Amino acid sequence: MWKSTLLRCINRLNDLIEGARHEGNILLDDVDIFNPLIDITDLRKRVGMVFQKSNPFPKSIHENVAYGPRLQGLKNRTVLEEIVEQSLRGAGLWEEVKDRLNKSALGLSGGQQQRLCIARALAVKPDVLLMDEPCSALDPIATGVIEELLFSLKKELTVVIVTHNMQQAARCRIRRRSCTWANWSSSVVQSSCSRIHRRSKRKTISPDDSGDLMVQQRHFDEELAELKTKLARMACLAEDQIDKALTALVTRDAALACEVIERDHKVNAMDVEIDESCIELLALHQPAAHDLRLVTTAMKLSTELERISDLAESICERAIELNEEPQLKPYIDIPRMGSLARVMVKESIDAFVKEDARLARKVIVDDDFVDDLMEQLFRELLSFMMENPHTISRAIRLSFIAKSLERVADHATNIAELVVYLVEGKIIRHTSPAAQP
Repeated sequence: MWKSTLLRCINRLNDLIEGARHEGNILLDDVDIFNPLIDITDLRKRVGMVFQKSNPFPKSIHENVAYGPRLQGLKNRTVLEEIVEQSLRGAGLWEEVKDRLNKSALGLSGGQQQRLCIARALAVKPDVLLMDEPCSALDPIATGVIEELLFSLKKELTVVIVTHNMQQAARCRIRRRSCTWANWSSSVVQSSCSRIHRRSKRKTISPDDSGDLMVQQRHFDEELAELKTKLARMACLAEDQIDKALTALVTRDAALACEVIERDHKVNAMDVEIDESCIELLALHQPAAHDLRLVTTAMKLSTELERISDLAESICERAIELNEEPQLKPYIDIPRMGSLARVMVKESIDAFVKEDARLARKVIVDDDFVDDLMEQLFRELLSFMMENPHTISRAIRLSFIAKSLERVADHATNIAELVVYLVEGKIIRHTSPAAQP
């Protein structure tokens, strides 16, 4: 509870509480904010605050942001519009609300309302922004958005945040090398920012005393690296399954086909292992922002790889059946499809490992080539079946194999879309390439 009290001291909100008192000094630009000559209204303009629970005014989104500048006497409509847009952009909310600025702010989600409160604070151009556990009432996704926003805001102003979430504190410590820490038995000491510090007679706490948090973060980072390693191993095995399945088909090697079928259980086991690792990471570390996207992407990516291995198994089953009859035609288009699909899988995994959104988008575009080959091959097999009914069983099995390869390419595309989400935080599933930013 004292954390919030400390923040309220910095912009003197505690002055509104009857019987409140303080000891020591708080300096803002080397001026004691408790000096009787300080203009409290100006102080609260320079030191804005965002509370634990979002508190938008029962007004439109536009009026919420414009309220502060209007209160300061600004009446120029053009300037107000610029301030509203600039503040909403600064809070990462403009793209989400630009078409409904006149709608009630109470209709926004919890995370959006909190960002609106940040935009409202930014509208008066503060030097310092106080954040009182701004993510405690938000879900992990909204928490991630707010954290990314804070890391961008620190380039423009001083951000003072208190939190009870140790993982969040550790993330802030990693993203900014100099931080100030406090615990229940001691008080806050001078921070890395020269604008604000507090003098205290109590024992000081060095940033090095946050070692336990650093150890937690280091272990978390190691577990994330291990997760990516597991995914890379699983991807290599899935790629090898496709490669050997195509080899078994073209060379009519039933023994190799059986080997691929037998190895599928290894991919299944790795899928389960990765899922368990992800669930453990979510439960123990409560990741947010990029780390949360990484863990959720890994869970989905392992499922895509498991399905690719299942498709390789299906190709081998059809290959064994085809070996019982004479070869219908030279295999030309199917190996081409297989080669393209295998490259797509490899590139999608490379994009994940390197976090390369550009490579991921290339994979998404390449899916069209596999689809075209699929249609071409289907028309060719259909002509075989129409000319000679005795070829129907073989042609149908080959069409099943072609469909499996087309599905492999689809799964590679799904992985690429997950990579774009991981890197950019944008969900581009179920959208046409033209509609994607």
